[in-house]
Amino acid sequence: MLDTLPYADLLAIHNALADKHARRFDTRANGEKRTLALMEARGLTLEEAARLADVVLGASDAADHEPADEGPLAPIASPDVTAPDGEDFETMTIASGIAPLVTAFVAELAKTQRPAYVVTFLRRLNGDNTRATAIPRERQKTASQQKIIDLCRRPEGATGKELAEGCGWPSIAARATCQKLADRFGYALTETPRTKERGISFLMTAKQPAEV
Repeated sequence: MLDTLPYADLLAIHNALADKHARRFDTRANGEKRTLALMEARGLTLEEAARLADVVLGASDAADHEPADEGPLAPIASPDVTAPDGEDFETMTIASGIAPLVTAFVAELAKTQRPAYVVTFLRRLNGDNTRATAIPRERQKTASQQKIIDLCRRPEGATGKELAEGCGWPSIAARATCQKLADRFGYALTETPRTKERGISFLMTAKQPAEV
């Protein structure tokens, strides 16, 4: 189902459905598992999820996921929500096969905090086919980012092996990862040379304020 998708498309679909975006997956298999779980939680097919993520499926992908017979038309079940500003929800008649999906989606629309995939859908519904511009957020660290920073802030710093083991990863591009985190969260990054006892270590220190 997802194993034939290019990595970039898989990541785009995941981020369109997830509340928190991922910059990458630790493994391809885990990325497929996480994306499939999000699709199942939203009740979406691969084609529906791809449309929300602005991903164009290949011919082979589309052929493997032809839409099933949606059955006879049935009235949608109204969710237990109140329309904004005292307005009434419009009654619709839809195919019974997708009634649960539409009911769940309408319930999401009524929430104050809307998931990313709902925002993307509404943007496309309004005729905006460009990719959504990310809304600036406060610089919040993920658990893995915090772990890397904590290890690098030790007096002895951290080697690439220590960083990978600390995060539970098989390997890590230590220099590039540490530099990105240092730049993003305001640290100065230094490296200590390799010794017989220890490999190259990466050390993060708080940047000193610029003199006026």
